[in-house]
Amino acid sequence: MSVLESVLVVIVSIIAVGLYTRTPVVQRPTQLKSTYDYIIVGAGSAGSVLASRLTEDPDISVLLIEAGGTPEDIEEIIIPALVTETLHTDYDWEYYTVKQKYASKGSNGQKSYWPRGRCLGGTSVLNYMVYIRGSRHDYDGWADKGCDGWSYKEVLPYFLKSEDVRVSDLYKSEYHSRGGPLTVSTTLTSPLINTFMQGGQELGFDHIDCNGKTQEGFCYMQSTTVNGERCSTYQCVLKHVMGRSNLHVSIDSLATKILLDGKKAVGVEFIRSGRKLQILLTRR
Repeated sequence: MSVLESVLVVIVSIIAVGLYTRTPVVQRPTQLKSTYDYIIVGAGSAGSVLASRLTEDPDISVLLIEAGGTPEDIEEIIIPALVTETLHTDYDWEYYTVKQKYASKGSNGQKSYWPRGRCLGGTSVLNYMVYIRGSRHDYDGWADKGCDGWSYKEVLPYFLKSEDVRVSDLYKSEYHSRGGPLTVSTTLTSPLINTFMQGGQELGFDHIDCNGKTQEGFCYMQSTTVNGERCSTYQCVLKHVMGRSNLHVSIDSLATKILLDGKKAVGVEFIRSGRKLQILLTRR
């Protein structure tokens, strides 16, 4: 397949996905209660998973507060090829770093643009979908410095629990698993990828699994995509539990203050529809 043919395939895929009719999530009006057992500020990757796991217990009430809106049926978010179209939008906090001493020399004021997600799913709705866990040595280093429970051996089971790998060569790998909520696929969009892989082999590097035993070598990119679409934590986790009666999700709600009683958090103050609200935690 030529490069031109590859580009045409991508364009046709974009058009097909854009014309595809989805069944929208019906988001019921959220009539908030005065107290909840748990209040989660931010519906990003961590917040979405927390809300899902906590509400597995029907006797626990959870309020999930998100400053942004919902990413449902937003083509720029769904279609991987349109990833750059999500930047500098209402879905992006548009953060910048402080002035860098050694980096960002080509940026205005030597400050790096640091996009962060501002909607249900957080940054997983606008990242570049590269699935990489990082080096095992970093995890072991954190554990050695006192972060109990953070060694690679201890965190690997949670990576496995979350994953549904769709790469046939990895089905029997001890570093991957199937059946979890997060789909991991191989992205092959250009024949040049195979050329790079061949070049690496000619230089003496092995073909590896970048999330496997070693990261020294060349690897086909693994991505958080499913059936050619983005697999954000909204899409793979939060969306499926929005109907739980013990979960209330308040979007377009900017948290402004954690309410304290001494050193104990007892509630959250936030602004929704121009009104300042205070929701308290259930006293136990």
